[in-house]
Amino acid sequence: MRILFIKLRHIGDSLLLTPTIVATKQQFPHAEIWVLVRESCDGILAGCPEIDRILTTANPDAAKRRSGGFRSDLKLAALLRRTDFDFVFELTDNDRARFFAIAARTKARCTNKHRTLRWVWHPFFHRICQTPRFRSHQVWRDFICPMETLGLAPDPGPLRFAESRMIPWKESDYCSGDSFAVLHLHTRWERKSWPMDRWKALIPKMLELVPRLLISCGPDAAEVNSARSLCEKFGPAVQTTAGTANWPQLAWLLRQARFFVGVDTAAMHLAAACQCPTVALFGPSPVYEYHPWMVRHWMIRPDANSRSEASPPDRMQDINVDTVFHSCNEVNALPETTQIPAPPRLRPAQRTLFFLANLDPLDGSAHALYCVRNVISLSKNCPPGWKVELLHASNSGRKEILDLHDSSDCGELKLTGLPHIRRGRGSLFHFNPVFHHAVLRHLRNHVSLGDIVCTASFPEMFRYIAGKLSESSAQLVYEIHQLEILSREEGHRKCTRELEALSLAHRFITTCNPLVTILESRFPSTPRHNLGLAASYSPVRRRAITKQPFKIGYFGSLSPEQGVPWLIKEWKNIPPVCGRNVELHIFGRARKNEDPLPTPSGPGVQVHDSLPSNEVPTAAEELDALIIPALDLAHRASIAFTKAYDYAGLGLPILCSDLPTIREVLEAERHALYFPPGDAKALAACISRLVAKPDLADSMATNLRQRAAELSWDSRARRWWEAVL
Repeated sequence: MRILFIKLRHIGDSLLLTPTIVATKQQFPHAEIWVLVRESCDGILAGCPEIDRILTTANPDAAKRRSGGFRSDLKLAALLRRTDFDFVFELTDNDRARFFAIAARTKARCTNKHRTLRWVWHPFFHRICQTPRFRSHQVWRDFICPMETLGLAPDPGPLRFAESRMIPWKESDYCSGDSFAVLHLHTRWERKSWPMDRWKALIPKMLELVPRLLISCGPDAAEVNSARSLCEKFGPAVQTTAGTANWPQLAWLLRQARFFVGVDTAAMHLAAACQCPTVALFGPSPVYEYHPWMVRHWMIRPDANSRSEASPPDRMQDINVDTVFHSCNEVNALPETTQIPAPPRLRPAQRTLFFLANLDPLDGSAHALYCVRNVISLSKNCPPGWKVELLHASNSGRKEILDLHDSSDCGELKLTGLPHIRRGRGSLFHFNPVFHHAVLRHLRNHVSLGDIVCTASFPEMFRYIAGKLSESSAQLVYEIHQLEILSREEGHRKCTRELEALSLAHRFITTCNPLVTILESRFPSTPRHNLGLAASYSPVRRRAITKQPFKIGYFGSLSPEQGVPWLIKEWKNIPPVCGRNVELHIFGRARKNEDPLPTPSGPGVQVHDSLPSNEVPTAAEELDALIIPALDLAHRASIAFTKAYDYAGLGLPILCSDLPTIREVLEAERHALYFPPGDAKALAACISRLVAKPDLADSMATNLRQRAAELSWDSRARRWWEAVL
């Protein structure tokens, strides 16, 4: 694994990135970590051994820009383009860094939501972290996106400058002997500077606390001259680095020092990395964003009573000497070993199961009902730290969808409708790429490492989404309810594309044994879990079996393979055999592309309109038995029957075509009476047994009530989570 972090800010900002780098290395010990920073920022990162390679780009400041900088940046972009990265994190929040992020070759380009991130950049990033970062420390601001994407522990550690990377500076003078404090007076921003006369007034007071002072400064001539003038004024007790100490040497000095006093600059953050107690003088910088990180520190601001965290730019002179000296006195009184203060802890990132459904949850189809019931049960039974989000192609509101299923308490469930072009169930006008692209964009912005992306029987969408998402970003689960190869020739285009989609899945959830057998032969290395389906209803109140007439009910699709047209044609031959008045009640509606039902061949057949799922139990209370008349056509013998589960949930005796996937759910004689598919005489014989033997019907109803508890959605949801986690 190779990961690139891009941070094109100032020197101190580069050091603030090290907790994120260390956490990433701890999570992925074998990862190769690259960091891209500005020129002159690489030196302060020399103390972070977790970095494998540091790249630098030309400094954009006009005063520091060198000739050939543009050419070197193009070479850098070419290098990034030639290199494969598993993840690229742009953490600078500016367009220049975004350019280099886009140049890098990767399947997971990540950044943070920011006011400068215009819409033109969005298509180039696979993930845009939406977590608010306002009024957060810069360490947190850098850490949040990698944490959510890589699944890092939500506790960034201290700034990193390894002791093994420090280089002694005048070791004989500062490794032993009298203790000393380090002062850093200068900054290139005038608005952050404390007046020199205040430093001159402070130094004599500090010499009362420690016997020696060391003034650190950069190589700039003005800084060196200023530091030397102070040394001349106060004698040998005050020394200066005179710009000769590099970052590893300054880190060594800070490691030996009693404490540090300075303004908001990179040296202050380096003191924090070296665990040197710090007295920090802050001017216009926001304290909440740049205060010393995870080190004992004292903050000195112009107006301690101000409600604003950022001080006015012209108020540094309002910091008085006595206030700074009082803080120095407190820090000098600390014991030699002081525990590192813990950072504020974020709530652990919550993992998400994204369930994708390219349909309207309210379209009334069996698959729409399944998708909604499934996500509701998964949400109610999700493990701690998980939530469920259904991405659907409709404008239906949450209340409408949940009311249809009489569900109000849905746990951590979010329903998100995304842009789509659909003309309703049965229509031939669907433009799926609109929804597919909307799903991909949503996932790029919200999916994190360890999340689960799942869909059920949408191979084209899964093929598109799985092919675009990074292989390591989330677990890709495909629920298989049927396969194209069951109803089409092997080389058909739809079969080929479906197999391509299945090859991208990390795990399969299936609903019956025939599907498991096919998957074992096609994808032997992909884990498979046969969970079946679930009963959507609770047992209803049965009416007395002796009432006339004996009513048999059917709920669902009217397609030929479901056997309803066959049953209507043959019905005239059934009641005469039963010796009792028998009625057939069919609840359903033919789709636009289906032929209408044939005219009933005999009396006792009543066709009703389809019912919403929440009205089915009421209608079932007026029935004596339920029927599944499916024919052994096409692929019906190789896919699960939703009706077998739903009918079991209603608790009424069931008459079933003898198909293997139904026998997986309903045991003969205990739960159902079976007849050969398409055999009207055998069906009539089964009905006669139920009519003549009320005890058999009662026994079946009792057994079905017990079976309904085993087939509940909650039970299936718990098995689903056990399978994928």
